[in-house]
Amino acid sequence: MTSWLWAVPVFGLIILVHELGHFLAAKLAGVRIHEFAIGLGPTVAAVRRGETRYTLRLFLILGGFVRWAGDEGDLEDPRGFTAKPVWQRMLIIFAGPAMNFILAVALLAALFGWHGQPVTLSYVAGVLPGSPAAAAGIAAGDRVVAIDGRPIRSFVELAEAVRESHGRTLAFTVERQGQQLTIPVEPRLDADGQYRVGIMPDPDRVEYRRMGWGEALGQGVSVTLHVAGGILRAVGDMITGRQAPQLSGPVGIVQTVAEASRQGLDTLVSLAAVLSINIGLFNLFPIPALDGSRLVFLSLEALRGQRLNPERENMAHFVGFLLLLGLMAALTYKELMALF
Repeated sequence: MTSWLWAVPVFGLIILVHELGHFLAAKLAGVRIHEFAIGLGPTVAAVRRGETRYTLRLFLILGGFVRWAGDEGDLEDPRGFTAKPVWQRMLIIFAGPAMNFILAVALLAALFGWHGQPVTLSYVAGVLPGSPAAAAGIAAGDRVVAIDGRPIRSFVELAEAVRESHGRTLAFTVERQGQQLTIPVEPRLDADGQYRVGIMPDPDRVEYRRMGWGEALGQGVSVTLHVAGGILRAVGDMITGRQAPQLSGPVGIVQTVAEASRQGLDTLVSLAAVLSINIGLFNLFPIPALDGSRLVFLSLEALRGQRLNPERENMAHFVGFLLLLGLMAALTYKELMALF
């Protein structure tokens, strides 16, 4: 049970950084901040510093908010959010998700610089039945050491060589029980338009490649972009029906965090980075109550040259918030029923 408690610092950090993005951008723009809150629901602790009340609320992992002047009846406040130019308001809104991406880069860079980047070696854990690798005779326990004479050390290098083959037969050099064998394999075009041979990597065969902090930062950026691209492709596949919807509620995500904590700090930090990317992207979706929807409204205001009706906009965000709460409640109920 104690492993479940890791969800508190993980989500607390992600939410804190997200709201801090809004807060700092608003402060730089001169917006009056009434409240900076981490968590939702009843207030657990509060402190006032200047004109801002800083609060910690009961349901920490459900979100947070920055409440500023100009959104609650004080539309004429010269230091209110609505008094600022559209471009400044867009930057303030975008700063939250942007900070989630920055957090992911920082976590991954720290992990790569401190421990090194994990590299899955080119060992074969198994082959898919009916795949080109199975037909060629590649077996579990083999290690691919070269393809067409080009040395192969990692599974990433193996997959890259297969993708670049364009279906041309490749000469796989494998180590098997101390002997080297050359096996011709013809890659096959998969349903997603990629050439594959059906080899499954061995997740236990991993080594860590050390790197300097500059390279670690670059890798942090690269991996963050790669993960974000993968999430967007998965969302696109779900929208078009190519992939069944896969949604996790609070219980499922907490379970994932708990499992990661049992596997070690490296796994937990990696998961925190992935969750931060997910939350950053999710907030940019044009769903009422999310940052993406606010950016849409601001874009419409910029195109029209005048602000949309604030009451209608607030109502749209309120309805969106209720729908998101309903979805979260339904997912939570389903996950709790699966547990018990």
